[in-house]
Amino acid sequence: MYGPPGCAKTSLAKAAAGSAGIAFISLSPAEVFASSYVGDAEGIIRRAFSLARSVAPCILFFDEIDAILGTAGGGGSINHRMGRESSSEARVLSTFLNEMDGVDSSPLDGVLCLGATNRPTVLDAALLRPGRFDKVIYVPPPDRDARRSLFSLQLAKAKCCCESIDVDYLASDVVSGKLTGAEIIGACQEALMLAMREVLENDTGGTAYAAAPLLTKQHLDQTLRGLKPLLTDSMLAEYQMFEQRHKM
Repeated sequence: MYGPPGCAKTSLAKAAAGSAGIAFISLSPAEVFASSYVGDAEGIIRRAFSLARSVAPCILFFDEIDAILGTAGGGGSINHRMGRESSSEARVLSTFLNEMDGVDSSPLDGVLCLGATNRPTVLDAALLRPGRFDKVIYVPPPDRDARRSLFSLQLAKAKCCCESIDVDYLASDVVSGKLTGAEIIGACQEALMLAMREVLENDTGGTAYAAAPLLTKQHLDQTLRGLKPLLTDSMLAEYQMFEQRHKM
């Protein structure tokens, strides 16, 4: 799975395991490269696959897989990578590919490997060939319906809206068209903090902590206006080009 940061790739992987009722094992770059000793990173990869097989059926998820198995050159070949014999990244990649190919066990072992990345173009080409990560799924920014659902959920969680807030207005392309899911959640939380600060600043009787802050459209407007979207047109175009090259 690839797409902009903050668009719920990790959450989708967890939801897939929960929906299927199977085990979920996640591995991040910090965990793989936690040790500076030679060979430890490869050992962590092997143990992750071994653990996944022992609890199969299972989803083995690699978060930010570009930082674990990517190549600085972008889409380079395994031969190019293995030319650097002392490179720990090359050894980790080789170990990972061996495990995925079922060198140490049957390929029909009940383990589904999922990976997530914000930078698909830096992945080694060997990872994307048939039989490995052969299903490439684009996770785009939320569309209008998804943004509406996110705003509705966040406002419901706040439980302090004493006036009607037009969720359709908030979800419109003009207001939140380029925001990721994480940015929408962050904006709602920041708006609530603005409302809470207003309550504290206007408190004269020492009862601020007993009163729920009044979250209004103005708080949300102020927060959204001051938010600089992470996504740019060029970033979206790059993701869409990659999607065209790897259509399922």
